[in-house]
Amino acid sequence: MADQTEPAKSALAFVQLLAAASEKLAQRGIVTRSLRCDWASFGSWMMDASNESKELARWEAFRKKDFGARGPEVLRVVWDGKERLLEVSASPSGALTGPNRFVKESSGSFANMQAALSFAEDYLVKRLLKT
Repeated sequence: MADQTEPAKSALAFVQLLAAASEKLAQRGIVTRSLRCDWASFGSWMMDASNESKELARWEAFRKKDFGARGPEVLRVVWDGKERLLEVSASPSGALTGPNRFVKESSGSFANMQAALSFAEDYLVKRLLKT
């Protein structure tokens, strides 16, 4: 992903691509809880995502001081740009606790970051919006 001729523009395009993916997910009701962009490490990135309605329920439990309530399930997607490997893991969370028990659900090799990101978007939508 690193463009040696115009690194500033390349790094910006990298971040914008991931931000655009987060925007598309938000339009579908998926919250990007965290996003780590590492352009200098072969374009690697990590995203934590959850279902918007489950996040609202978590905030309602917090508001009611129901601190033992379950929070949303969080999916973590990790792209290793050097190895071209994508891994998806899932973890429960609580009203007061973040995700901390990730279990691998899927992994695979992709030709490039765009293909991996497309797979990740589809996976998150199918998995987090299932009824």
